Amino acid sequence: TDFDNNRVMRFDVSTLTSLDELQSLNTPLDYSLGQNYPNPFNPVTQIMFSTNTSGEVSLKVYDLLGQKVAVLFDEVATANTIYSIQFDGSNLASGIYLYSLRTSNGIEVKKMCLLK
Repeated sequence: TDFDNNRVMRFDVSTLTSLDELQSLNTPLDYSLGQNYPNPFNPVTQIMFSTNTSGEVSLKVYDLLGQKVAVLFDEVATANTIYSIQFDGSNLASGIYLYSLRTSNGIEVKKMCLLK
C-alpha cells in the first residue's frame, strides 16, 4: 500500500508475444491460457485458450482496479479444443489490462497492453 493506504500494484510490461508462443498451444495437456497477440495491441488482439475437460469456462477482461470491462467467453467449452477469441479495446483507454481464464481446474491471469 502507499502512504494513503491505497492498494498499489506493479506489473512488468516488457513481455511481447511471439508467434512461437501461439504455436505452443498445439496439444493441450491441461487448461491453458495463451498470451494475447499482438501485445501491445491497438485496438484488436487475439486470446487463445484450451481445456482438457469439457465444462464451464469464463474469459474476462479487467482493468487494474479490478473492474470487469469485458466478458469474452462464458459458456461450456469442449475438451481438447483450442479457442481463439478476438478482443476489441477500441472503447477503452490506453493502459494495462488483465484477462482471466476460469475453469473447473483453476484460474489463470495474464496481462496485456493497449496502446492507442
